[in-house]
Amino acid sequence: MKNIKSKEEDIMSQKILIPRMQMVEAQFFEALQANGVETALDECIKAKHNPLYIPEVADARIAAAKDSPLFQNWLTTPSVRVTGKSKGGKKVVVYGHVPNYFSNPSNIRKAREAGLRNGAGIMPEPEFYT
Repeated sequence: MKNIKSKEEDIMSQKILIPRMQMVEAQFFEALQANGVETALDECIKAKHNPLYIPEVADARIAAAKDSPLFQNWLTTPSVRVTGKSKGGKKVVVYGHVPNYFSNPSNIRKAREAGLRNGAGIMPEPEFYT
């Protein structure tokens, strides 16, 4: 005879992963200058820091005091919103909060030097599909 679990027992026995927020010291990098985004990102990386993506900034603001510099400054993150077409030709908008083509300062520089379209850098097509 089979040992049949109820749906509730099955759910209760499943393992899930829950990320825990860890407090770490952070540093601001100035982006309000000519070529500021790529410069600030480059300085952040050279200082051996990890840039925060939008969800991490949101978490930090939730945990911050109301007089925190997190609320008194504009912030830039390497999160991206990319518009394009799927391989099937449908228009898509993709939001990325993970390392991406534009989380590399030299790629921001290349895109800026190649010319922006409506203020946005052009992501090479192979990068869009990865």
